[in-house]
Amino acid sequence: MRSSKRWGALAAGLAIAAATFTATTATAQTVPRPSCGNSVTVWGVEQNGNLFEYRHLAPETGDHNWGTKRYIGAGWNGTVLAGYGKTFYFVPEGTGELRRYQWKGEEWATFEGEQYEVIGQGFDRYIGEGKTLAAVRDRLYGIDDTGDLRVYKQINGEWDNADGEVIGTGWDVFDRVVPSSDEAFYAFDSNGDAYLYEYNSYTKRWDTQGLRIDSGWGDFTNIATAGSGVFYATTTDGLLLWYHYYAGWANDGIPRQIGEGWNDTTILLNVGACAPHPG
Repeated sequence: MRSSKRWGALAAGLAIAAATFTATTATAQTVPRPSCGNSVTVWGVEQNGNLFEYRHLAPETGDHNWGTKRYIGAGWNGTVLAGYGKTFYFVPEGTGELRRYQWKGEEWATFEGEQYEVIGQGFDRYIGEGKTLAAVRDRLYGIDDTGDLRVYKQINGEWDNADGEVIGTGWDVFDRVVPSSDEAFYAFDSNGDAYLYEYNSYTKRWDTQGLRIDSGWGDFTNIATAGSGVFYATTTDGLLLWYHYYAGWANDGIPRQIGEGWNDTTILLNVGACAPHPG
């Protein structure tokens, strides 16, 4: 089912038969509610480089309920990632320099007089169409044009492996990959089909590979996750939509419209904002 049909169903308020969804789509009653607390902070980087934070007050249900939008920075032209505990990673446009920033709630922390610390070089290899650079808690994931999926971890301020540990190959077949909590990866191909992968870092094996969970995801301008299958996606006309997946899609896969006017904005989420489902 194409995403445009989903938006039409959402706007019309119609119930869509389960047969129009993929076989893995479950009814809303079978999908447990995620545990995200009272709010999830959605950060946005506008086309002019301004960075804002905006608290979504209903992340567990997808209701249209927001706090106050607040701008916290400027000059963020490039690739921006939101990490754990209000840590941000930034690769300035035209460079491969990886910078780490720490937002303290009212101001930015300083590192030897600077607002950031440089923690890596050459990360522009993961930036561009069909590539991935993502932060999940204390880890960074990268997919370059070779299709290798690498994980970077820091221990006491030093990289465990400066070249990144290769945990997968052949990922260049996907247009977009969204790493999530519990070592889950959501991959989207050129047809808009969505696939679930699950990695086990203890056994160094993939427990789930290429499980097709949906279709119609090809038209979104942004797809981000707060963890535990909670997705925020933006459309070309600026709508912000909420989805929840856990062995099936909440609300029969029909998104909840939670925002408007998100055109030309890149959305960022802390992947650990929603706690993992039990079991």
